[in-house]
Amino acid sequence: MKKLALLIIVSLVIITGCKKEQGIIVSPDRISIHYDEICTLSVSFLDKKMNYYFTSDNENIATIDANGKISGVSVGSCKIICTSHDGKYSDECTVIVRPYSSMYKEPFRKWSSSEQEVKNWETRTLYNENDEFLYYYGENSNVLLVQYGFDNYKLTSSAILIKITSNNFDELVTFLQERYEYIGASDDIVAFKDRTNNDLIGVMAYDIFLFVAYLPDINKSQDFNSLIDNLKKIINNNNIKRNPLKL
Repeated sequence: MKKLALLIIVSLVIITGCKKEQGIIVSPDRISIHYDEICTLSVSFLDKKMNYYFTSDNENIATIDANGKISGVSVGSCKIICTSHDGKYSDECTVIVRPYSSMYKEPFRKWSSSEQEVKNWETRTLYNENDEFLYYYGENSNVLLVQYGFDNYKLTSSAILIKITSNNFDELVTFLQERYEYIGASDDIVAFKDRTNNDLIGVMAYDIFLFVAYLPDINKSQDFNSLIDNLKKIINNNNIKRNPLKL
């Protein structure tokens, strides 16, 4: 009897040990592309082939279609997940959408922050300050000035003043396109929206400079004219013409 029980246990161990592991494998498991590039994931299986589908955990960074084609959208990183239809198995790929341009450091944009919070975050050199504005020198030859605007001591806008040359205009266009969604142009303002938080970005020419203004979409409006009106208000109220550097 003991011998029979032992044989049964050994047989179960052998059967269990011979069972093939099931699973999905995506390849590669990490990719790096630009916002205007594509690549394709391949899928394999540890044992039997199964039906599966793809998802992106942040389609503002990269998307994927049913055939595994990944398309970059904007600078950042996300995960592409391949999941079996029964939900039992999955694997993922990290996607990094890298920039063509790092023309300037994007300004601080935690709206309603205090002047001190901005100062604690900023690494650029402070040029001037008052109750309504903070001014910083730019971090490279392209950036003349960085400006922060406050209302009742709370951050309401950020801006970058770019000195435009024949060498850097195309780079600025790329910088904006690979980070933000173009939403249109009106009069002398070109408008973008940050896909992740709906911040508005307006670009306006000023002499030989371009003023790049950032502000929150206060009304949460998707109407283009409302977005442009919001941008005009902050750009026309900027203090650059009244202050800072000797242009």
